[in-house]
Amino acid sequence: MIRSYNEIVGMALKAARGAGVPFGLAEDFARAVGMLALSAPQDLGCVGPALGSPFADLSISGGEALVIAPAPVIMAAPMAIDALRSGTVKVVLQDVDALPLLRSYLSVVQKDFDLTFTLGADGQTITAGGDAWPIFSPRPVKVDADVWDAWNTLAARTYVPATEASRLAGAGAGLTDND
Repeated sequence: MIRSYNEIVGMALKAARGAGVPFGLAEDFARAVGMLALSAPQDLGCVGPALGSPFADLSISGGEALVIAPAPVIMAAPMAIDALRSGTVKVVLQDVDALPLLRSYLSVVQKDFDLTFTLGADGQTITAGGDAWPIFSPRPVKVDADVWDAWNTLAARTYVPATEASRLAGAGAGLTDND
């Protein structure tokens, strides 16, 4: 099915919130999913698994490079980007759960802050600087129905139950239309 860029970003945000991702990280994630939809829609299948276990016990170590392992992209990509923006020269992410999303996170930052990054051949080593990547303009994208349904299932976890009690507490349009 064809979805607009805004539909994709909105549904990715709701799916991330439904998976228990904090709002700020969910916003970053949704924008990365939007970039992935524009640049490599065939890779959107990695989004669901990335939401399956967004929080792992991370191990962070320094030295020649900042190393984050394991690296669930929802948490590790923003950490890596913050480190690179703060002057760290090289970040190594180990066991990234959704490599296509990592590049999308970096593309969003390049677009927003005019920063460039180099992604190593392993797809998990990031250094500051390099050639700019193509930036894609928002457009409709074909999203696999199974992928969309999986996101919708996660998003549904955020919905208020449709009960009389929830309506009396303020959910929905209300019991009277007085505007």
